[in-house]
Amino acid sequence: MRFKEQPECLDARQEYLSLRQAIDDFAAMVSQNHGEHIQCRRGCYQCCVPPDTLFRIEGEQILKAVAGLAAPLRERIRQRIEKGEDPRCPLLEKGGCMIYENRPILCRTQGMPLAVHREGKVYDLEYCRLNFTQVPSDFELPRRYILDIGGTNELLATLNLKLVEGVGLDPEQDGRVSFSLAALGKLQGVSTPVEWG
Repeated sequence: MRFKEQPECLDARQEYLSLRQAIDDFAAMVSQNHGEHIQCRRGCYQCCVPPDTLFRIEGEQILKAVAGLAAPLRERIRQRIEKGEDPRCPLLEKGGCMIYENRPILCRTQGMPLAVHREGKVYDLEYCRLNFTQVPSDFELPRRYILDIGGTNELLATLNLKLVEGVGLDPEQDGRVSFSLAALGKLQGVSTPVEWG
């Protein structure tokens, strides 16, 4: 089934790509200035555990990226998802992400210094336990190197709502989608550009 899309869908998708780029720029800045304390790199995939669901706007990106892979790779993804034995992401291949350029924002922010808002505090600083292990006890990361993950997620939710409403779907029912279904090319209202086995 295909839905008639409104112009705001294109806007939401473009704004999402801009948000993704801004996060990539932030991660590059952190790595450039604190690279000696950042262990995140190809081959390190301890945090590569996919969510059960994600926003539709990101599910579409996953679907399109996986659809662009060679048939044998898509088949391996399908088998990994159907077996469900490995908690790691089914899009991992030889220690790297098969859709790295189109990975969700969750994956782009993993390991980075994040401001996580908690009750009674301005924020808690979180990052991968493998990062910043050799800093002095009085080390304080400047605020410009800390991503406000709450604000990022609010913006992502707003873009997702704009997209979902633009295709005429119910935000409550269709705003979030299954990661596995996105990786298998089975999202309602999104055409699949290749035949999936």
